[in-house]
Amino acid sequence: MGANNLESQLHNWFRRPLPTESDRLHRSIDALVYPQARERLRQPGLRRLGAPIAASLTILVAGILGAGLLLSTSIGAAPTPLQGAFTATPDLPGVGWDEAVTLKNGQVLLTGGRDENGSASVAAVYDPASGKFHSTGSLTPGAGLTGGRSRPSLTLLPDGRVLVAGGKDDSGRALATAEIYDPATGAFTNTGAMSAGRVDHTATLLRDGTVLLVGGRSGPDAGGTGSGQPDLLSTAEIYDPSVGTFTATGSLATARADAAATLLDDGKVLLAGGVGDTQLASAEIYDPGTRGFSTTASMSVARQQPTATLLATGRVLLDGGWGTEGSLSSAELFDPVSGTFSLTGSMGIGRYRHATQLLSDGLVLVVGGECSGDHCSGQTGPLASSELYDPSTGLFTPAATMGHARYGSVSASLGAGSVLVVGGQGPDGILNSGELYRR
Repeated sequence: MGANNLESQLHNWFRRPLPTESDRLHRSIDALVYPQARERLRQPGLRRLGAPIAASLTILVAGILGAGLLLSTSIGAAPTPLQGAFTATPDLPGVGWDEAVTLKNGQVLLTGGRDENGSASVAAVYDPASGKFHSTGSLTPGAGLTGGRSRPSLTLLPDGRVLVAGGKDDSGRALATAEIYDPATGAFTNTGAMSAGRVDHTATLLRDGTVLLVGGRSGPDAGGTGSGQPDLLSTAEIYDPSVGTFTATGSLATARADAAATLLDDGKVLLAGGVGDTQLASAEIYDPGTRGFSTTASMSVARQQPTATLLATGRVLLDGGWGTEGSLSSAELFDPVSGTFSLTGSMGIGRYRHATQLLSDGLVLVVGGECSGDHCSGQTGPLASSELYDPSTGLFTPAATMGHARYGSVSASLGAGSVLVVGGQGPDGILNSGELYRR
């Protein structure tokens, strides 16, 4: 046996996976290590290394596995670096909070905070350098309208400004108006209006710097604050920041709100799930080249308000949401090459109105939400737990626990494995607190 073959065998031997926790608990180190080591050492190439080296290898292997045994007994006693941790931030200047977007300067814009009168007119900025929030300009529903603007879409534009579009006023009426936030001045200014009021729609920045706004609810009670029935929209519009106007584009095959939208690597946009007459499993693709939508394969189950995350592989992870029987724990992957969905690992608990962020190492953090139905493991209501999805294994694993259970919170990536989670609703009402996740 040549030196290269011997080196390869040693390399493969030490790369073998450590025994499972069950193995470690039910077999002694002697029974586990020494028979395996002796079997390896019976190979002629290893025998020629000599007894002293062979004995050293046996001790080394035992030490490695022994260390693994000690490590396994400590898991669960304290969070590991992989799980990360949440720490509380200072309280915010308002309560509620609907949307968040990370600005080009690394700060985070938050909108939809309620003032002392309950109006969703408060906006704030989080500064990671100081770890503090400060108020910025106030949102308005538009000229001639009163009250605030809640549940709009926020889209970071190429020039660093933010498009704030649609949402609802304090009476629940869907808004067609839009505003532009300028971080340089900290002020909101009116821009062009959409053809129809929209709330619970999607907004996606396209490759050419324009913004695609799709679907949603419209009407005087689109926000669900009264007894009226909102209109579901199939229409879509394009916002051009160079001229400040909206123009109509192709329409969806199925009207929907609460869908998930993702810009794919080829510049097209995936629209998946949401709600029409009932929860939807269907999906559609918007092609900027043709300015139209086309249907694609459906998900395995209907999902209202799933979260969607573009992975480094180009596939899209869709997890949780509200299904026909309650909160969903399942997740699936969309492959843009085949145009199909396939199931991946499931979360440990059903989550609806949760938050999801892609971390810098490629893992996906899933935070909070609420659970109701058959997939709650006895933990109904707002959730404080979080999970990490690993695309390389297709599995979710438990991560750190927040200080407050919350659903409907907003989140923003701060880079380097850090995520800001703000607001939402807990067991005792609307929250004005925030938490910072770090790995």
